[in-house]
Amino acid sequence: MVIRPRSLGRVCVVVASIVPLAPFLTTGCALPFDSKTPVRTHALELGRVAAVVADGRLQLGELEPWFDSGGQLVYRLEVPGAEALAWWRFLRSQFETTGYWPILLGAPADAAIIDEMRAFDDIDPSDLDPRAVSAFDLAGWRSRAAAEYSEWGGEPRGIWPARVAESDFVVDVDILSGRLHPTVVVGLVPVDEGWQVPLVLRYGGWNACPPAMVHAATLRDWQHRFGAELVTMTGEIVELQVDDPPRNREAAMALAREQFLYCGDIVWQGTDDLETLAATVLEAPVWNFWWD
Repeated sequence: MVIRPRSLGRVCVVVASIVPLAPFLTTGCALPFDSKTPVRTHALELGRVAAVVADGRLQLGELEPWFDSGGQLVYRLEVPGAEALAWWRFLRSQFETTGYWPILLGAPADAAIIDEMRAFDDIDPSDLDPRAVSAFDLAGWRSRAAAEYSEWGGEPRGIWPARVAESDFVVDVDILSGRLHPTVVVGLVPVDEGWQVPLVLRYGGWNACPPAMVHAATLRDWQHRFGAELVTMTGEIVELQVDDPPRNREAAMALAREQFLYCGDIVWQGTDDLETLAATVLEAPVWNFWWD
């Protein structure tokens, strides 16, 4: 795995030295300072909604142009943190007509890290082509990752836990206070399917975080098999909403192995073993990933 230096702007690395992130990301909002799920808003103000989407079309004058992606603009929208997930669900419901996939980028400081990544990484355009994803050898990549992990001790095994915390999103939560962020940035990305977003954002390829093509191929695979859809993509965190998660332990263990290969930190710095990760994803509607 290529280790690439990152700027000091990667604030979550500093935060991780104060509060270990991964154990909380893999167990939803079971944060050390507050075991309660933050109170979120499920209803949006109709006037603001109509100002952003009308007749199935984005009202581009209400949005901030972010960057140009192959001749198509990517946009951003700032929303109250308490409304972030409600905005994602609404904008996702409009995707088939707008053609823009919503992605939660975190608080403004977190969203700025995505800009750093895009400016830093020099990726071959062929590695960002969505047409190449279907031909990508994901099984081969997983096999190579497993071989590399075996040099570090292989699969961390344990026992099935008696209880795990309920999974939940953390993109809208300040991990130091347990409160919701005042503001969360929503990206609006012109793609045909949500799994293509990492390619547009040029996401990954630093430290143990896989390159964009692996993210896209993995998300495409899990979308087809589990109904998993991309919700969050910050400088350190990826979160998925899942319609059809594993329903038994055997299937959960198989998925846990795939998730471990995709993001070893959720085990090494989180659940400690595959059994606990499997219990976490069993029937879980939210999957969380985090890279140091």
